[in-house]
Amino acid sequence: MIKTKIIGLVVSLVLFGAMPMLVGFVPQASATTILDTTNGAFIFGGGGVAVLNEPGPSIQTIALPFSSATAVTITDINAYVGIPSLSDPPSGSVDIGIMATDSSGFPSGTFLFDQVVSLSNAHPIILGLLNWSISGGSTYWLAAVAVIGTDAAWQQNVVTAGPFAYVHQDNVWRAINGFLPEAIISSTPLPAALPLFATGLGALGLLGWCRKRKAAAIAA
Repeated sequence: MIKTKIIGLVVSLVLFGAMPMLVGFVPQASATTILDTTNGAFIFGGGGVAVLNEPGPSIQTIALPFSSATAVTITDINAYVGIPSLSDPPSGSVDIGIMATDSSGFPSGTFLFDQVVSLSNAHPIILGLLNWSISGGSTYWLAAVAVIGTDAAWQQNVVTAGPFAYVHQDNVWRAINGFLPEAIISSTPLPAALPLFATGLGALGLLGWCRKRKAAAIAA
């Protein structure tokens, strides 16, 4: 059975003279939201699903599925995970990041990218300036793993229900369909001109090689 808690209070590259010309052809990528389970409810407070790692042991990890149709770079994550007001001590940390999907359709249990974050009962987790690249067309998971001694909660959207996954100390992932843990993931697409940019670099290298070969032949 899943456990719940009550949350309290709320390239660019410049190499040679020709490089700026190539860089100029790379369009500016705009940020895109690839996951938003908040339903516009940004108030930090209310009921939540437990994210904990306490003696006993009593462990629960939560993972929220998402995907992108195309390859993107994740730049920002807001996850509404915090410390319940009645927790003793009122502090803790979680390891939050991205997991791939295993052959059974559940989180792999291993982070592709992650950060350990200290929690608060006053504000959610806010990660920015990320550079986490994922492939298009695959399911990934935003997972929160409690650090030992942490008793936290991931605020849920009490309007929108959907699938997510959880695991206890038995290391068996389980699916649940319920009010979704709240999170927002933003990304930028891979610029379409980058392959052309790489081709340009290759062409410059080939040109340099040809010049060296010609000079060697003249010297001989």
